[in-house]
Amino acid sequence: MNEQEIIDRARTVVFDSMGSGGLGLLSTADDSGFPHATWMATMAPAEERQLVTLTSPDSRKVANIRSNPRVEWLFTGPEKADLVYLSGSAEIVSEMEEVKSYWNLMKEKDLAFFLDHFNTGMGFAIIRTQVESATLVQPQEHQSHELDPSELWKSIPADRT
Repeated sequence: MNEQEIIDRARTVVFDSMGSGGLGLLSTADDSGFPHATWMATMAPAEERQLVTLTSPDSRKVANIRSNPRVEWLFTGPEKADLVYLSGSAEIVSEMEEVKSYWNLMKEKDLAFFLDHFNTGMGFAIIRTQVESATLVQPQEHQSHELDPSELWKSIPADRT
């Protein structure tokens, strides 16, 4: 595969995993390095190299990100032949205008089960990850390809983010 084919394959895996029940695996670690991984619905707004997701403000992943912002996302296709790892720094979005903007962009938020269980406050947190590195791994082919993460966000149709 040439470089463009590798980028296109990784792009397809990541952006086909978003919306319509698609998921990415978000991995965090607390300040002592203890790991936590959870499947999350996510989206990639038009801004380059960002992933955004909605979660409970009381979740372990939020606490982990507050103490250790380094995270990794894993996306894979239905056959698990291609794995894409996106690593970077995450933050809990707190500026209200940004929160509102992301809330309005999120599709299928009615599927977020935790929204039914809050009594006060906003009841949700928005995690934004600035993607700093990307790797396409093809286990069956014993290959691994480091990618420029900004290449993944080029030419993405609006309906795929």
